[in-house]
Amino acid sequence: MVWLGGQERLLVGRENPPLALLIAVVDAYDAMAAGRRNYQKKFTHDEAIALLRQWSGSHYDPFFAEKYIEFLSSAEKREDGSIVMPAVVFSTS
Repeated sequence: MVWLGGQERLLVGRENPPLALLIAVVDAYDAMAAGRRNYQKKFTHDEAIALLRQWSGSHYDPFFAEKYIEFLSSAEKREDGSIVMPAVVFSTS
């Protein structure tokens, strides 16, 4: 079974690319925390993380869901409830 954006997909003979599995998790968090879907309410940062955990393994790849939650745990929370995402630095060495 392979996960991709809220839907389980069984791909015969190949798997979904890892980047697609990660993007599905990131997009889901963004949609929940920013209220980018007009059919659902905006969730708080903590609620969105709880939903990612709840749906890890059924809607989202568990490895990428946990890694993104770890990344989000280093986000700085402001008094108004918003968060400042940590910087991402890529190295070629």
